[in-house]
Amino acid sequence: LACSGFDDSAAGSAWAGGRTRGPSVSSWHVGFLLVLLLAICSALAVVHSELLMKTSDLPVQVVSTWLHLYGVVASTMAYLATRQPGRSLLDGFTWLVWTLVLANGVLGFVVSFTFRHGGNSVKLYGASLAVPLTCAVSGPLLGQYSGSGFWLGYVQAICALCLFYGDRRMLCSIDADVVVGSARGRREQ
Repeated sequence: LACSGFDDSAAGSAWAGGRTRGPSVSSWHVGFLLVLLLAICSALAVVHSELLMKTSDLPVQVVSTWLHLYGVVASTMAYLATRQPGRSLLDGFTWLVWTLVLANGVLGFVVSFTFRHGGNSVKLYGASLAVPLTCAVSGPLLGQYSGSGFWLGYVQAICALCLFYGDRRMLCSIDADVVVGSARGRREQ
């Protein structure tokens, strides 16, 4: 839904047989508004579910199960209301889709394990390596290559992560102190 608004051939095109049809919203704007609406709905859903979890007297696992069950019921009702005759729920899903679903499930467990048991250094390295790995894989698989603006932003984000999670003594010291400290550490070993 969100990506459909970015298609140049969408219904928002202003050209029809060489003449303009009057003011219309471009397909890019429609896509942007759909993504914005999706982000707002997602944020409100998270806030609402947290409110339900914190205000109920039930354990978190029970409330979470009920919330997910309501999501399944709502999705099933939406599917039944909009399904087309002769088509099944999973029509059009290829092996690549199933591979992505499986990979996202496995990586979800890895991320939750890392956030639960990993220290700040592990979290920093995980966040730092996720972006270049994604770019390295998306180039050959999807033909999407990142430009220099992306990489400059990535370097800036890595610097911010290092400043946030870094050792305070290391951040507040001058370069000479860092060199002397590392030389002492080598002599002690």
